[in-house]
Amino acid sequence: MTTTEKQAVLDKVSFPVRELSVIKAEGDMDYSDGVGKKQHIIIPNRKAIYREDTGKILALPSKKYVLVPHGEVVESVFEALDKEKIDYVPTQTQLIADGAHMYVHLQTPEVYTIGDMSDEVKMEIVIRNSYDGSTPFGMELGGSRLVCSNGMRVYRKDLSINKKHYSFNPQDIIEDFMKQVKRFKETFIPFMQTCARMEITAQEAITLIDSLQIAKKYQKATLIQWDVERKELGQNYWAFYNAITYVATHVVKSYMVRRGVEAEAYQIVNERIGT
Repeated sequence: MTTTEKQAVLDKVSFPVRELSVIKAEGDMDYSDGVGKKQHIIIPNRKAIYREDTGKILALPSKKYVLVPHGEVVESVFEALDKEKIDYVPTQTQLIADGAHMYVHLQTPEVYTIGDMSDEVKMEIVIRNSYDGSTPFGMELGGSRLVCSNGMRVYRKDLSINKKHYSFNPQDIIEDFMKQVKRFKETFIPFMQTCARMEITAQEAITLIDSLQIAKKYQKATLIQWDVERKELGQNYWAFYNAITYVATHVVKSYMVRRGVEAEAYQIVNERIGT
């Protein structure tokens, strides 16, 4: 990634934030100084995460919450990738809820060919962080399919690291994640190749889709997409896997539910192909 590309991402996510005490007014009105006002007290177990450039309160987490600025997280990941000489480019930077949630997507330039249909996949890293605790600090490693009609992303649960914002060192977590990045070729690519080799009957696919739990409400959409994928990729587990992850990418709205659907897809397929 060029210095300009890197700085553009950092500029977007590195807005200033700081912690403030949470104060509320309560009790009867006090007119002792001629102006009606209530007594203000500090709430002992809460603090506010304040965005200085917009003047907005992004979150009211507990006192135990550890503030980890978006910019520091992203810069540390960039430094770790550079140290390991892993090339990467940013593909998407998202700030949601006035910047309370952050997602940065990176891809490596190397292309991996999956199956006889020459399906192409790149390694993708997602960095995420939040100021309201709804999304844990974490990084995810997976493959991004390059077919325009799909664009799905597939993630292995065991190649992801998540940590709630309580008493932790982000640097230690990033170092652990780099070990997973270096294992990508030897763990994730064989999984996808095996998916492409192993056939699945139409009835087996329907039965497995019916068994989905997290993705239960998306079963109809998954069945429709399975028909599309099997015609393009063949009647194999790679097509089946793509059907579920397509729905996760294109239909599911919630980020965390999407990840749950993707994790369920991996679990179901991995149990059957035995990688």
